[in-house]
Amino acid sequence: MYTYELWAWTYTNGYREWSKKIRRQKELTEERKNRLAGNFADMLSTKYNCNIALYGCNKIEENV
Repeated sequence: MYTYELWAWTYTNGYREWSKKIRRQKELTEERKNRLAGNFADMLSTKYNCNIALYGCNKIEENV
């Protein structure tokens, strides 16, 4: 089992940061990590009506 952290932050109207942990059976490819992080940033942008400055996806744990 692999654990990843999706993260995003913005600096409009004050600093704001979000993160979300997800677990997957298989290791994610770079393309899949970018797609998941982009979708996460798009959702936050729509929900909070702001522009996301940076976003990404990091592997934080590997339990095989």
